[in-house]
Amino acid sequence: MKVKFKRSFLGYDPVAVEVLLNNMDAEYRANLRELKNQLADEVHHLELLKVEIKKIKSEIEYCGSLENEISQILLSAHLEATQRIYNALKDAEKTEKRASDKVLARKAELAKLKAEMKKIEEEIKSITVRRKSPLEEDEGEEPDACNNQ
Repeated sequence: MKVKFKRSFLGYDPVAVEVLLNNMDAEYRANLRELKNQLADEVHHLELLKVEIKKIKSEIEYCGSLENEISQILLSAHLEATQRIYNALKDAEKTEKRASDKVLARKAELAKLKAEMKKIEEEIKSITVRRKSPLEEDEGEEPDACNNQ
């Protein structure tokens, strides 16, 4: 801003200089008020942002605690399920072992019964052969009345 003052006896016109300085001072004060208002608005906005940041931090902490809690629950459930599966496998192994032992016992019993049956068959054959021989010899003769009874 270029200002030209009227010349007076001792230099520039003091009234014109005073008016210019007053105008500049008024403009400065108006700008300063406007800047202070803007600063107050910005400070208020900053305070609102700080409150919002605190809320968000609180929500993040809450979500973090929920995440930890969920992780603990999931881990606990996983460990429990793993334990149940392990126990079920152990029970299945025991049941399979008992069933296998029963099958082996039954097979042994079957082998024993087969051996006994074979002995009985041999005895029957032996008895049949011994009984047949005298019968074959007596085929030509008539049976006695004592043998029929």
